[in-house]
Amino acid sequence: MVEDEKVIKKFIIILVAVIVIVIGFYTFTKLVVNKDTTNNNETTEETKIDTSVAIVGTMLKKSNDSYYVFLYDHNSDRANEFQGLYLTMTSSSTSKIYNVDLGSSFNSKYVDLDNPNPKASNLDELRFGEITLIKVEKGKITDAYTSIDSIKKLFKL
Repeated sequence: MVEDEKVIKKFIIILVAVIVIVIGFYTFTKLVVNKDTTNNNETTEETKIDTSVAIVGTMLKKSNDSYYVFLYDHNSDRANEFQGLYLTMTSSSTSKIYNVDLGSSFNSKYVDLDNPNPKASNLDELRFGEITLIKVEKGKITDAYTSIDSIKKLFKL
């Protein structure tokens, strides 16, 4: 029986060792996982959609009955000047004014600096120059202004 007792002792020692190792791994894993979730100091920022920005393909489909769309390349040499004009217009006007970046790849096919056609009746024929302000009423372009002076005159700036 002495031999059987030795085998049973070894079995119990091995069993206890396995249980201790499993509990150790479980505890270690639990601590690491909790540490990762409790030490997560990253704050998630709420995503905001800028409704004042549009693309040419959707600019005639806005919900307002009457609004303006200001189009220019946001990366052009005169972008700061145009952005200043846009901010002045939006602060002095009660009408909604959408902003379109003609430098965006979505809008690049609508740029023609030599032959602008801002009053075209359909989107495929629309072409814009360096700067354009269009007035849209019920999904149709009613007026187009293609110079800073004409835009300033319209808004009495």
